[in-house]
Amino acid sequence: MQVQIILPPGAAARELQLPVWNALYQVRDFAQFVNWVRAKDRAGNTLPIEQANDSRWQLESAAEGAMSSIKSMWTHSVHSARSSIPITLS
Repeated sequence: MQVQIILPPGAAARELQLPVWNALYQVRDFAQFVNWVRAKDRAGNTLPIEQANDSRWQLESAAEGAMSSIKSMWTHSVHSARSSIPITLS
């Protein structure tokens, strides 16, 4: 699965975060299935992005907007094509 996030112009530093929560007596950590996170500016140039912790990534130089892609091999626990994972942007 690959998700693309379009970030409008705003703060230069942005944070991407996948949820981690305790549900059904087990921790649901969707970030564990992430293979990579990449970001580009509006011109298509690669932007620096680094993993801050297991479920959070820091994106710099995004003041003019950016596009971020998250690729995951997350295949189990998906019950339908309508399943969704909330992604927090700040």
